[in-house]
Amino acid sequence: MDQTRACGVYIATWNLLCPYYAKKHSQEQGIDADGRDNWQRRWPAISRILGICPWDIICLTEMGQEKFSTMNKDLTNLGGSLAKPLLMLYFEHPQRKDAVAIMYAASRFGVVSTDRFEFKGAVTGLANLREKDTGHTICAVVVHQWHPVDARNFGHLEGILKFVHPHGSTCDCTILAGDFNEDAWISQRPIAQELAKNSTSPVRSKRGLPDFSLADGKSGK
Repeated sequence: MDQTRACGVYIATWNLLCPYYAKKHSQEQGIDADGRDNWQRRWPAISRILGICPWDIICLTEMGQEKFSTMNKDLTNLGGSLAKPLLMLYFEHPQRKDAVAIMYAASRFGVVSTDRFEFKGAVTGLANLREKDTGHTICAVVVHQWHPVDARNFGHLEGILKFVHPHGSTCDCTILAGDFNEDAWISQRPIAQELAKNSTSPVRSKRGLPDFSLADGKSGK
């Protein structure tokens, strides 16, 4: 990217914890003490947090399909209240009950193209965005990777990177965001190692492996 025309981009990513999977896996963040779905209480809090900053790009995972209309309306209105209207690109998983999405500031970016990659029923969504003022291009990718420690899922991340490469290699910047299910205490091949060694990766670091932090839910407790 031409550094004389460099620009900052506000990016957010969030796994919304689809109510169906919260109940199925008894995830305490998504259910009440009596086991009932707590989405009606969680969603207003999530949308308020997302509204704190005028995001340019938001990558969302575990969007419940039955909640899509409400969520799309709420988040679009949220962007409007910040004078930066947000539009949503929605990618439905063919064999799951949720979806992933990319939201972008329509006042700043235009969509050049979109694409999708499927691996065993899970979809990765991609949007090539062009900044209207500078012409800079961003390849935004939202990922929900199957758990990599399960041998049945080997090859998922490699497939994602191969899918992204032709798009990312022609853009000024590539963003991979989402839920990679990287539980560092059991993963046989952490994402940092995969990104560093994969010859097709458009996001390899010349300074070595990037630093990663784990949320409380991924701490191994």
